[in-house]
Amino acid sequence: MTVTVSGPPGLLSASTVQNGTTVAEPAGVLPGDLLIASLEVDANPVTVTGPSGWTRLLDTTVAPGTSSQNHAQVWYKVATASEPRTYSWGVPTGVYTDIAVMDYMNVSQSSPVDASAGRDAGVTNKPTTPSVTTTTAGDMVIAIFQGAGLQPGTLYHYRVRSANASGSPAVSGDFTFTTAAPTTGDAGGGR
Repeated sequence: MTVTVSGPPGLLSASTVQNGTTVAEPAGVLPGDLLIASLEVDANPVTVTGPSGWTRLLDTTVAPGTSSQNHAQVWYKVATASEPRTYSWGVPTGVYTDIAVMDYMNVSQSSPVDASAGRDAGVTNKPTTPSVTTTTAGDMVIAIFQGAGLQPGTLYHYRVRSANASGSPAVSGDFTFTTAAPTTGDAGGGR
């Protein structure tokens, strides 16, 4: 099946589960969409297996050498015409796991990810991530931060600082997100 990409890439919808290993397919997934999964797996060492067709992109050890040591993982796949209604990761029994699956539309199917980086930012109110250099004009940069201590139902503000290949800096406007109470299910969107 050939899928034509038109328009800028964008987040369509997401689905999450707290303390579970199976998450629902996000609403509105179409063939050719890029699915990104962010996992927090509270164990070390740990072996995690992904659902069929998923590729692990990053596995970052968080809080090494402490009793809170865990793994922050990022997985991806390009959606097909026969996506399952749920995705399940293989995690050892009893290991606390949070999963978020995000559906991005209008992404290159032949090269959906052309750069990635990850690190443990430590305990901070100003997290940073290593820089990445994209290879195609119009690429979308996705930043995923896992944080402890965020309060349910609270509005948070953030800005993105970046620089182009010439080193010219840019700072985004004020973006916000509001945390939700722990739930299982979709935070659906529409095309």
